[in-house]
Amino acid sequence: AFFSVIGPEGAATILYRDADRAPELAESLRITASELLALGIIDGIIPEPADGAGEDVELAARSIEHAVAEQLEPLRKRRTSRLLKARRDRYRTIGTRHLSKRAPEPSDSGDAEDKITMSA
Repeated sequence: AFFSVIGPEGAATILYRDADRAPELAESLRITASELLALGIIDGIIPEPADGAGEDVELAARSIEHAVAEQLEPLRKRRTSRLLKARRDRYRTIGTRHLSKRAPEPSDSGDAEDKITMSA
């Protein structure tokens, strides 16, 4: 697990003097949607409309509504005590499951991302 005092955009601005490199930094920090899904931190990834959520707010809202409804449906059938135990167990294991013991692979560029490591 890790604690970040700055988001990828701010870190990219400091390290690269270019906030547009935030996705690159997010990948190095392993905080992309696919990484969070693999780590069990999130339950799914809601696809964004092709032109971006800001360009098609209605479609984005429908996608979110559908994803939330899909996740809530099975939960409605479970007892509250079991839901609370499952939630507690899940949060207690975040950061301990699916962690790789290997260091991030160094990039070819030798940029600052080589200096970023993930600790368990």
